[in-house]
Amino acid sequence: MRRAIMCALFFMCVEIAGGIMANSLAIVTDAAHMLSDVGGFVVSLVALQLAEIEATSEFSFGFSQAEVLGALLSVMMVWGLTAVLLYEAVNRFLNPKEIDAPIMLTIACVGFLVNIVLMRVLGHGHSHDHGHGHGEQETGAAMQAAIAHVIGDLVQSLGVCLAALCIWLKPFDVGFAPNGASRWCYADPSCTVMFGILVLFTTKSTTVRALNTLMARVPKHIDQAVFVKKLEEIPDVDSVHDLHVWSVGSREVCCTAHVMINDVHNCTKVLKGCIQVAQGTGIGHSAFQIEIVGEFDPAEESYGLHKNPSRRELESGGETPAKSRGAGHEHGHSHGHGHGH
Repeated sequence: MRRAIMCALFFMCVEIAGGIMANSLAIVTDAAHMLSDVGGFVVSLVALQLAEIEATSEFSFGFSQAEVLGALLSVMMVWGLTAVLLYEAVNRFLNPKEIDAPIMLTIACVGFLVNIVLMRVLGHGHSHDHGHGHGEQETGAAMQAAIAHVIGDLVQSLGVCLAALCIWLKPFDVGFAPNGASRWCYADPSCTVMFGILVLFTTKSTTVRALNTLMARVPKHIDQAVFVKKLEEIPDVDSVHDLHVWSVGSREVCCTAHVMINDVHNCTKVLKGCIQVAQGTGIGHSAFQIEIVGEFDPAEESYGLHKNPSRRELESGGETPAKSRGAGHEHGHSHGHGHGH
């Protein structure tokens, strides 16, 4: 991964210098796309380092969320840069400039070769990820996404090569712009527009995942209705309510839930069963609050401003509107916290 970052950073600088020399906006846009690759590589590398740092009393969940924040910051920077380049592309359409096609073609061809090298570097790293645990599988999935992104860069480099050839060879007469420049020069800002749109689409999934994580959305692979059903199938469990499932970073999934049971003497047995169900569902960190039927009324609990959907509502796909509850009630019941990693 470090070799891929150094290679991409070096060529990104070469593209910026070459784009300025050739007066080619398409080359600079390709450098911006390369920046998005570098940002993704750096975020993945930093996230792996931060994941090894132990949690503290102030950051009890550790630093896994730094990966999400870093990814979102990287995307925002790329979007801002893309907006500037698209603005410049509009100016190039209004006031076309002569392009040094030979330099543009040379940089584009070198870029194509660099992307092939990146594919080999990433592919070599990916080959070492097979046959390991869950963490390595997550890294392998991220590596596959990086390889797919590099393939997109290959297509982009080919597009710049084609535009450079058209500007250089002028295969047929398309006339001249008012300032005397050949209209083939419009191929350069056209590439910028197309590749700018490509950057927005390729970063969309990263943005959605980051926002979903920050908003504590239930991970897609967790079916809450099935999870609640399995919990309620545990012997002596009467019902489950106030369920929360969310992810921390891109790897760890957490949950909390209130579990109503019929027999106070089976608290530990039920708690162990709940932890096993959570782990089997893919939840690595769980906390269950055990409540005794007949000794405690869930209506006395304070849920803040929101009431979670019941099992019936989860199974029907419906959502419960937010309801205000009274605050300040004490919880007069036993607590059971289960942690599974």
